[in-house]
Amino acid sequence: MSLLTKVIFREQMRWTFWFLAWVLFFYIVLIGVSVYFIEGVEGLGSFLAFTFAPFGTYMLIIGLFSPYRFLTQYAHLGQTRKAYFKSTLIASVMVSVVVAFIALLVTLLQLVLARTISWFPEVQGTMASTLIQSENGHVHIDLTGLGNLAGIDFDDSFVVSLFVFIFLSLMYYLVGWFVGVGYYRFGWIKGFIYVVMGLLLLGGLHWIWGATVITATGNVVLSLLSTILMGVLVAAVIWKHVSKTTIRFY
Repeated sequence: MSLLTKVIFREQMRWTFWFLAWVLFFYIVLIGVSVYFIEGVEGLGSFLAFTFAPFGTYMLIIGLFSPYRFLTQYAHLGQTRKAYFKSTLIASVMVSVVVAFIALLVTLLQLVLARTISWFPEVQGTMASTLIQSENGHVHIDLTGLGNLAGIDFDDSFVVSLFVFIFLSLMYYLVGWFVGVGYYRFGWIKGFIYVVMGLLLLGGLHWIWGATVITATGNVVLSLLSTILMGVLVAAVIWKHVSKTTIRFY
């Protein structure tokens, strides 16, 4: 791993830890609200499920600002466009994976806490309403909240959901990066075209993971493969733009 990759990864993770702290804070608040108003918070889901929607938006935003934050700075420090592209791509994959596993660890902690405090009726009811405990009283982790929050229907397989979290988070970053590179290279007027194309990409991504496609195919394999193909194509377009763009001076 190059030094530039480590630097970009560390900086993005600093932002990400602040983001995760706020997400966890709001999640705990909602759990607390549901303790006293059990009917007030329906389908909150596990922390992994709860994190997905805001994390996708977060990855979109930091991808959007990537050229302005990293390309200009490190090009002026002697780094090549190729080094910037490779390091940013690897760092974004690492951020997606690390956040997925942090959310997973918090979700597993939920499982432990649910088993420990399940004797307390109010909390037991809260767990049921937040999809951590099923109606028959058996504690389990339900990841279907991902679909409810993101407008995407996911398979309820634990492993599949984890992979989906990583791949879709990365795709959001790539779409944001794609739009950011368009603005960086062509300016605000022509850059607006990239906003439209970015919205079309997100629309296509949601359609790929929609109930229609998954029901028709019977599994998520086609959706995963389509997402990977889309990611490769978007990354290729980003590289084409990065390799030809003029480095800005501020």
